[in-house]
Amino acid sequence: LLFELTHDYRIIVPLIATVSVSSWLVNNSESKAITPEDMGVAALATTLVARPRDVMREDIATLDDSATLEDAAEALLAMADTANPPPCVFVCAKSTGTFIGAVSALSVTNALKSQASMMRIETSIMTAIDKPDFVDADARLQDFVNASRNRAFAVVLDSSKRPLGALEMTAAIKQSERERLRAALRSL
Repeated sequence: LLFELTHDYRIIVPLIATVSVSSWLVNNSESKAITPEDMGVAALATTLVARPRDVMREDIATLDDSATLEDAAEALLAMADTANPPPCVFVCAKSTGTFIGAVSALSVTNALKSQASMMRIETSIMTAIDKPDFVDADARLQDFVNASRNRAFAVVLDSSKRPLGALEMTAAIKQSERERLRAALRSL
């Protein structure tokens, strides 16, 4: 454009030098975006850290502390009709709604079997309460898996200690293994 405006041939050499330097600077200073195709499987290695809230189950029924073993059995059997039933039913205080514990099919079965002559289906749900492990919803999943006591599930609590869902150990271990794979890929 400068040459077109001035029609001065003396500007051609400095013009070519300027364009060349500019072009070189732009090409060498821009960082190229790396696409998954460029990196292959290593592109899957993200820096995301899994949290219990990412893999927890939220389809957990809740009963109050005045419920009976019959109520718990009905709730557990109704959920068992799905392909992958939740591991438990939460028990919360009727008056305050605070979390007391959880009952699983195993804990209700054991409560019905123990002292079978004295136990009846109308017995309070409190006889079958299981005290599961607890985990903060925003804790590192890897830390929880490393410290778990190999229970079937843990209860995911929010900051006010209310239950958000249940974390099944098999799902937590699978996600933890994926996280280790991502870390290994990042280190390549």
